[in-house]
Amino acid sequence: MKGIAVLGTLIILFQMIFSFYQIRYYNRFIRDIVKRYENKPNYRLDTEIVKKTLGSLVIVVVTDIDSTIVESYYYHGFTIFSKFRKFKEINGRTLNKYLSSYLENRQTKLKRKAIEQLVNKKLETVTP
Repeated sequence: MKGIAVLGTLIILFQMIFSFYQIRYYNRFIRDIVKRYENKPNYRLDTEIVKKTLGSLVIVVVTDIDSTIVESYYYHGFTIFSKFRKFKEINGRTLNKYLSSYLENRQTKLKRKAIEQLVNKKLETVTP
């Protein structure tokens, strides 16, 4: 019984350490993008998180004043070894309701859902 308690404590401890590492990685990644665009007006950084049973997907998109996607990244996974990857398929496209239909047969359902939520969030801020 004592061994189970020690094992449980170790699992919780490692989970805390790995969570700290992931949060630090995320913050550093976002900070680097913000630094690249801080002196350039009319650029906007948006993020969206879609959760599933195991893990989640994070989409990071930088758009210009015309809502054209300049840079985009995605983070998928639930381990500390997951890293942001370039989402090249949407670079140069306009962040609008048609983007999801463009991705219909090209990307996973989770990525499409994240893009749809990002577009819906953007439309909510535009319309009164």
